[in-house]
Amino acid sequence: STGKSFLRIEAAGGYSDQYLLEPLGCINVGDVLKTKNKKVDKGHFSIRKLDALAKAKPDVIVMTGDPFAVQKALSAAVKKNPALAQVPAIRDLAIYSLPFYADSSVIEYPAILRQWAVALND
Repeated sequence: STGKSFLRIEAAGGYSDQYLLEPLGCINVGDVLKTKNKKVDKGHFSIRKLDALAKAKPDVIVMTGDPFAVQKALSAAVKKNPALAQVPAIRDLAIYSLPFYADSSVIEYPAILRQWAVALND
């Protein structure tokens, strides 16, 4: 292990935007975190630094996958850059671990969609 962590950010304009975020009146600010040299792969790109969150100012941060890795990265980023504590999602504790929908079954999908709707409509 290198000790380096990377976070996968969903690029704007993908499935989540079209079928989850836009119908709920939300905007994906992932592109604010994307630098020119970052390549999008399967709708996502990787980042190591979260400083651009101060510019993006998201109201909500959604985590899918391993929430612990994201929580640790956010904690370290705020310690390194205290201005991030004023990002609305961080300040208001609107950071949610939600199930990923793409590999869900037809039976699971309505419950997953309901969780996303509740989290994003707060």
